[in-house]
Formats: sequence, C-alpha cells, structure tokens
Amino acid sequence: MRVLSVHALGAFYLCAGLTPLLRTSGRGAVVLISSVATTNPKEGGAPYMMGKTALEALGRTLELEERTHGIRVNIVAPGLVTTQMGDRLAHAVTGAENAASLDAGMPFGRVTRPDDVADLVSFLVSERAAQITGQRIEIHGGRAQVAP
Repeated sequence: MRVLSVHALGAFYLCAGLTPLLRTSGRGAVVLISSVATTNPKEGGAPYMMGKTALEALGRTLELEERTHGIRVNIVAPGLVTTQMGDRLAHAVTGAENAASLDAGMPFGRVTRPDDVADLVSFLVSERAAQITGQRIEIHGGRAQVAP
C-alpha cells in the first residue's frame, strides 16, 4: 500500500497544492514521472503498476483541467535507469551486478542515466517546450524493458 500511496496520492496532493500557485502566474509546467511499466506489466508488480497508472490518469486529467490556466502537464516514463532501484531490477531480472553492466546490450550503447531523465524534464519545463502539453514521453534508449 505504501508504494501505491507514494506514487499516486503523493503526486495528487503535491499537484493540489501546486496548481493554485501556478494559476496565479498565468503559466506553468508540471512533469510527472511515471514508468514504461504502465504499458508493459509484469507479474508481481501490481502495487507499482497501480500507482504509476493512477499517476498517469492524474496527469491526463490535470492537463485537461489546467490548460485554460496556461499550465502545461506532461508525463515522462523512463525504462531502466542506473539508480538503486534500477540496479535491483537488473539483478532480479537478469542476474546482472547492476543496471550499468547491461550497457553493451542497449541499442544506444548504455542504459538510461538519471541525467538523461533530468535533461528531458528540464526541457519540458522550459520555454522551448511552450507548445508541448498532454504528452507521455518514454525515455529508455531504444529498449523499453529489461530483457530476461
């Protein structure tokens, strides 16, 4: 239940507190971090899947509600990322020591790094993305799942 609460309810309460502030400025950007797992479910992942799916429903609804206030809402859905969670996932699925040890098997030569995700989020909240809203963007270097 904790996983579901963190991913779904945490984002809901944060957005509920944030959007009134963004409305006063007449513009803003919200980026929610989901996962490719919502389109690629695996056994044993129900709480995580439920939380991220609810997060995406929040994002899609928030985008419709806030566009008239000049607030853009997008969703970023990473695949495997070289984080502690990514390391645990890589080990559980493939037996690899960590996520980065799977670099050679990735289409672009490496597993997604946290900076890759941060760069995408930075772009989405910038003025360069002023016309982008209501999008779900996957970032996984050409491989949406960890191969068994």
